[in-house]
Amino acid sequence: MKNVLKGIVACSLLILVAFAGADDYKAQIQKGHDVVTKMALKNDGAGLSKALAGFTTKDFVWKEANGTKLTLAQWQGMMQSQMKMMKVTAWKFAFKDFKQTGNTLTHMTTLSMTATVKNPKTGKPSVVKSVSTARESYVKVGKDWKLKMIEALTDKSTMDGKPMTGGM
Repeated sequence: MKNVLKGIVACSLLILVAFAGADDYKAQIQKGHDVVTKMALKNDGAGLSKALAGFTTKDFVWKEANGTKLTLAQWQGMMQSQMKMMKVTAWKFAFKDFKQTGNTLTHMTTLSMTATVKNPKTGKPSVVKSVSTARESYVKVGKDWKLKMIEALTDKSTMDGKPMTGGM
């Protein structure tokens, strides 16, 4: 389950650069947040995957807290599968610590989300809540900010109010 949540966080963070042509990178990220939220609430894994290709560098990397790295193609496949496993009911981003140096930009992102999933032990619907943090790194390509890497840092998840200790 944690991998599902990490995948969703990653996908969402990638979409945040959807409005990379805007003059203000903070405004780009906020506008991207609006798109991500809409897509997440629709559970549109295929749509998210398709959109990702336009907003990332060719050498994009998703890095999990344990050091595992995924290419964009690997991550897109994982996302499409994971979005089918849950119904997202709440989704909220918070951004902080923006640092721009020349043509590079980093910031911290926190995602708070709630979803309904089929409990793997009981087969009944369960509520999953997660608060995850990640560091995003961008490079400027012309007027656009392209997402180069997402580093997942923390994930605190519960299922039906109980801490989750393993993946699904």
